[in-house]
Amino acid sequence: MADYFSETGLLNLLYTAASILLAGALFYRWLQNDLKLGLKSSTSLFLLFFAELLWIIAIPGYSGFLFFSIACLALYNSLPHCRMLPVEGKAVLITGCDSGFGYELVKHLDAQGFTVFAGFLNESGTGASELKKCCSNNLHVLQMDITSSEQIEKAYQYVKSKLNAKGLWGIVSNAGILHCLCDGELLPMSTYRQAMEVNFFGGVEVLKVFCPLLRKSKGRYITVISLTVHVPFRGYAAYSASKAAMYTYAETMRLELSKWGIKVAAIVPGGFKTNIFASDEEWNRQIKKITENVRPDVVGEYGQDYIFNWKDIMDSSMTTCSSDLSLVVNDIHHALLAEKPSHEYFPGKGTVIFPFIYHYCPRWFFSVFMDSVLSKGQLLPSANRKY
Repeated sequence: MADYFSETGLLNLLYTAASILLAGALFYRWLQNDLKLGLKSSTSLFLLFFAELLWIIAIPGYSGFLFFSIACLALYNSLPHCRMLPVEGKAVLITGCDSGFGYELVKHLDAQGFTVFAGFLNESGTGASELKKCCSNNLHVLQMDITSSEQIEKAYQYVKSKLNAKGLWGIVSNAGILHCLCDGELLPMSTYRQAMEVNFFGGVEVLKVFCPLLRKSKGRYITVISLTVHVPFRGYAAYSASKAAMYTYAETMRLELSKWGIKVAAIVPGGFKTNIFASDEEWNRQIKKITENVRPDVVGEYGQDYIFNWKDIMDSSMTTCSSDLSLVVNDIHHALLAEKPSHEYFPGKGTVIFPFIYHYCPRWFFSVFMDSVLSKGQLLPSANRKY
């Protein structure tokens, strides 16, 4: 009996109690929140096991127990909190549904029982036709070019007429354009303006118009941005600048809309194969626009072959991208229905390593890393070549 009151016995008792408490809390979260043992939770469990070994071997006594308790608390907080709200009666507006993330999201949410208002650049196009065939009557197809105030207002009036008193539960701002990749100096100003019109101003206007419906439900606003918001990528000057503007806007709206009970989330995808990359026909139009609008002396310093070589770089980078869009779709689903959604989601390849190297390594190392990983086969500008 005396052994139980010794320091070793008391520490063992505290350790056992802490372990039982942690196991009970995790089991409760597992039952209540459909917890899945993914990469994050698996890593957390490994770190907990390491902390336990460190406590037993290297940090004995009460300081070790304190260390172990902090590790237990960190593990509990790091595991995803996935208590999901019911779908019944919830309606969601999605922009940019002609293809890619928007297209797949419409199918997913329709299958889950949402009422889906899907905005299309072309409501008579292939994407809209295919979704009409495979989705339920809960799908409403909208002609919605988000650069057209008239089309946005018309869509608003239609959505408003179809909703009940609960309002609109979610807005997913997904529409975006990239066109072609090229050096920022070479991109025409029209490319910058169009990127801002679609990727920023269009998204802002959609939220401004539909926000009264969102306020009724105390729902969710979700914007799909880009990894280029957090990490600079060569060739993406116009695209990343417009997405960065949208990201900053969404962060501001997170603060302003919180008083209405509206939650805001940003989706930051890694490398995925979508139609945001221009077709060969569109690419040729963009290259023609570059060569016609940039001064001849500048084109001469870069070289025609350098400009056209960006197409090969884009095609090469696409081979490493994933065609499975479910990671993005599942994160948007979580942001829509989780009781406590994350502020940002980072699905896909490169969303950890690229920001880590950019923010925590020397800039020269980041430049070398980007050259070796993303710029394979890139020509030097004509004026920089050694003949």
